[in-house]
Amino acid sequence: MAAACRFPEAEIVAVENDPDLVLLLRANLKVAGFDRRVSVVTTDFRTVRLEPASGPTLFIGNPPYVRHHGISPEWKQWYVKTCAKHGITASQLAGLHLHFFAHISAIASDGDFGCLITAAEWLDVGYGGALRSLLANGLGGAEIHILHPAAEAFPGTMSTAAITGFRIGRRPQSLLLRRVDEPKHLDRLEGGRSVPWTKLSQEPKWSILVREAPKPPPAQSNSASCAGSIEDK
Repeated sequence: MAAACRFPEAEIVAVENDPDLVLLLRANLKVAGFDRRVSVVTTDFRTVRLEPASGPTLFIGNPPYVRHHGISPEWKQWYVKTCAKHGITASQLAGLHLHFFAHISAIASDGDFGCLITAAEWLDVGYGGALRSLLANGLGGAEIHILHPAAEAFPGTMSTAAITGFRIGRRPQSLLLRRVDEPKHLDRLEGGRSVPWTKLSQEPKWSILVREAPKPPPAQSNSASCAGSIEDK
């Protein structure tokens, strides 16, 4: 909904695996007048194939946080094989959110963009090495904004959070790393410490690099009302 508001000329494909949420989304799209511009696909994101586009594609989302215990052996093998196509060795212990990055790397084209919010543990744990390698190579990591572990990205959830931005096939020379203390500081995804990839490649854990980053400036509101009660942040 926010994407439809922010990008009024874009064609939008919404992917959701829960049929109840699909019904709710379709109703909200109808009320907001976005139903003719947003295609809703009820399926597992890992099975999605996109038609060729005349311009760049932006992949945005909040992948479900599912640990490897809840992932079937077939999908674990799929993940390992998908990463292997990029010459990257992946672990079957990876959570579902890393599967989303892997699938984007498989279906995206050079010049596309991505911005996903996930748990932040992949910055340090062993299974996160595959994603760190993907960002260093074809996935094109550009910036990571990390919420302080004591803050709640989503009320009622006890999970860390990181927003990762990437440019397919166009990796910058350095990765921007920024940590914020409160969710309100994520209103604007700006700033951070620029860390060269040569340094990142030598670090088995990235969170220590984030701790060295300067504190962000005071948050400024960047929300805009669109289609009634919809807020674009």
